[in-house]
Amino acid sequence: MILKKIRNYLSKISNIENLEKQNFELLLEIKNRLLSVEERLVHVEERLDGSVPEIVERLIHVEEKLDGSVPEIIERLIHVEEKLDGSVPEIVERLIHVEEKLDGSAPEMIERLMHVEEKLDGKTSEIIQRLVSVEEKENDIANKWDKTGNIRIKLKGLN
Repeated sequence: MILKKIRNYLSKISNIENLEKQNFELLLEIKNRLLSVEERLVHVEERLDGSVPEIVERLIHVEEKLDGSVPEIIERLIHVEEKLDGSVPEIVERLIHVEEKLDGSAPEMIERLMHVEEKLDGKTSEIIQRLVSVEEKENDIANKWDKTGNIRIKLKGLN
């Protein structure tokens, strides 16, 4: 009876070891595919090299927006983590499915990024000129407001 239980446990341990081996192989395959994606991203990054300052500005803006909501985000992540607990194998399957769908579309994404980059090329100076013009108008309005402020003070003194 005890030997039967021991054999049963050994069989279960063997099954678990096989599953661990399969998971490890799957993780290696995912790692290799991610390395391939990383290489593609490096290529895209090289193409986007000139727009880094703009991206940094946008990130700073987003960071400022998010500044107060970090605790809420952490709470949400904990909530999501609790929901996901136990469903890791399903998630891995879904990720593999998504990866298979995306596998052939990386060139399309790069093409789209190139198209966007071409559209933006040369518009930077135009945008800067517009911003300078707006800033000049704001300064002009501020100066006029200051002048009217002095007049209002004088008018109040007449009452």
